[in-house]
Amino acid sequence: MEKGLFEELREEIEKISLVDTHEHFILEEERLSLSLDVFHLFPHYASSDLISSGMPHSLLEEVRLSQLPLEEKWKKFQPYWLRVKNTAYCMALKIIAQDIFGVDDINEKTYRILSERIASSNKKGWYAQILKDKANIECCILCFPGEGRISAPPSRIEGSLDRMDQKLDMRIPPLGLDILKPVGVFDGLVGIWNLKQIRKLEREYDMSIHTLDDLLKVLDLSFEARIKEGIVGVKSALAYHRTVHYEKTARHEAEKVFNRIFSHLGEGISWREAKPLQDFLMHAVIQRAIGAKLPIQIHTGLQEGTGNIITNTNPTHLVNLFIQYPQAKFDIFHASYPYTGELTTLAKNFPNVYADLCWMYLISPYAARRILSEWIETLPSNKIFGFGGDYLIVEGAYAHAKMARDNIARVLAEKVEEGYFSPQEALEFARKILRDNAFEVFNIGSA
Repeated sequence: MEKGLFEELREEIEKISLVDTHEHFILEEERLSLSLDVFHLFPHYASSDLISSGMPHSLLEEVRLSQLPLEEKWKKFQPYWLRVKNTAYCMALKIIAQDIFGVDDINEKTYRILSERIASSNKKGWYAQILKDKANIECCILCFPGEGRISAPPSRIEGSLDRMDQKLDMRIPPLGLDILKPVGVFDGLVGIWNLKQIRKLEREYDMSIHTLDDLLKVLDLSFEARIKEGIVGVKSALAYHRTVHYEKTARHEAEKVFNRIFSHLGEGISWREAKPLQDFLMHAVIQRAIGAKLPIQIHTGLQEGTGNIITNTNPTHLVNLFIQYPQAKFDIFHASYPYTGELTTLAKNFPNVYADLCWMYLISPYAARRILSEWIETLPSNKIFGFGGDYLIVEGAYAHAKMARDNIARVLAEKVEEGYFSPQEALEFARKILRDNAFEVFNIGSA
């Protein structure tokens, strides 16, 4: 049978070795230490849909982490799975079951065999097998989640300040696979707000922190350490905790806030009080990223988990940064969904703003196609990053890459049928957004 246009484009897109702009994998050695079953597939995303559907947080943690018999966990889990299995998050899990583990569906008849096959996959070399061989990913830009981070919290508001304390100095261990390229995260330093954090930094850096200059010295030391660890960019996800509007703050105003921290013992100052200091420190991070020629990845739009403040994440809050730092390269994440029109305008107007579709095919394949179609018509082709898996588990990166290739091929087939692109132009565009643009911007070079 003669191939149609979509099939031809899809076949050629499959041959493109991807640069994956955003992942959160745990270390393979940590995966090897875990007991895995079907609930390994629910570290985040689908778990958030379960909570949204009404599943209690305590029950989610019970089925993910407890030592209950598998049959008992499935019995508690199944009613909520039936509510959410229609979402794109869950479609990705079905792709994992089918393509990686040879199981047609995830249901009461298959969860046992699927669990057995997931458990049997827990062997050294699995990451390379899935990422390189099966997903055809040439390079993953990794935001390392930290050791022990095998699942995301079901709520991103409850306990968020405690999690900031855990991110004070995000050191990057050897990642164990040459295709994994780390980014540096300085959100814990930027989000400083209490004396306990300062004391922790003093212990970690073996120095006293009495002044804002001392804190900036810690930031310099942290930057130097991350660069030695091989970072290819800087990542900020403070949109989970506060607005991404980082105002230009005079040094003396930031110093006043810093000094105020020492008048509080354990509780710290409020985040509203801390904002001028945090804003000042974010500008300091950007300035250091520019000096090191590192792109800056910023979370905008939808926050993973449940219960958060979406208006904090509007990319228009970042306009002052785009204006003040023309030398920087800002990689704006997640198509800023649902603020996609705003990001489109910003990426069109500012040479230093890049638009990234990471996570989007999981959120909504339809929305991703609509956005990509619009970006083809509005943005220079070098301004678009077409794929970032944004997963804690490597199997998710494979499934998301398949979804991305499918949906990009659909959009490009429509553009060819409309006469907007020739088939050759469509494939040249696909190669740019899936590989070449990220290689150039992140200066990582083709392997």
